Amino acid sequence: MMSLREAIAGELTGWRGLPAGLDEPALKREVEAEWGEETRDRVAMSYRVVGGTRAAEPEHVEAWIRFGEQAVNSLEFRPPRRDTDHRAVLADLGEPELVLASNLSEAGAMLSEHVHASRGITVTVAEPFEHTGGDPYLAYAQLYAPTDTQGYVVRVGQPGYRLEPF
Repeated sequence: MMSLREAIAGELTGWRGLPAGLDEPALKREVEAEWGEETRDRVAMSYRVVGGTRAAEPEHVEAWIRFGEQAVNSLEFRPPRRDTDHRAVLADLGEPELVLASNLSEAGAMLSEHVHASRGITVTVAEPFEHTGGDPYLAYAQLYAPTDTQGYVVRVGQPGYRLEPF
């Protein structure tokens, strides 16, 4: 079984979902970071967002925990650009169960969310524009317990910030 430490370091090939019952103390034992907390909303739910600042890449990790629950709902971060075998991860994941427009942005690339709910992972795939060049890469990763696409949409929700009209 792959550890969270390995996954956060960009070793996402073979990922099969967050361990059952992963709570905040277990997360903090596994992932070395300076931890802080804030409140945010997503998919009509309120979450405690426990953010970790790290010395190594990724420099920031967020754990989303639904109010009233103890288990980590999702763990989110930018995979290390240099240390992640993006091609191998995308090949391992195969065809996504769902593709959504991304709420995130990345200079020089078009982003889309590739949901692999049964594997407990959604990756934000950056496809560089033709004039920029380069291969697709993982701009963001969201790890959660394995579910189906309905469970993903209802319980987990997309990474990034919700875009609101003025």
